[in-house]
Amino acid sequence: GSELAVDRGVDYLLLLNNDIEVEPDFVEELVAAAATDPSIGCVGPKILYHGERDRLWSAGGRIRFRESMTGAKARSIAASTTATRKCPT
Repeated sequence: GSELAVDRGVDYLLLLNNDIEVEPDFVEELVAAAATDPSIGCVGPKILYHGERDRLWSAGGRIRFRESMTGAKARSIAASTTATRKCPT
C-alpha cells in the first residue's frame, strides 16, 4: 500500500475512502495546489454533505503528527466558501 509507494519515491500519494464521490478533475486540482509551493506537505479537497451538495462538511483542517490527531475546520458552511490552508512538510 502506501508504504510501498513511499519506498518507491512517488511524488504524490492519494488516500481515498471507498464510499466517496469525486469530481472528474479533483486529482488534477489537488496536484496543482500542491505544486504551487514546495513547503506544502499535504492537500485536501472541500468535502460536501452527500445529501446537501450546497453545504460544506469540511474545508481543511489541522494535523498534529506527534499526537496522531486531526481536526476539521470550516464545518457546515456554504459550499461556495473558499478555504485554503497549508500543512507544513
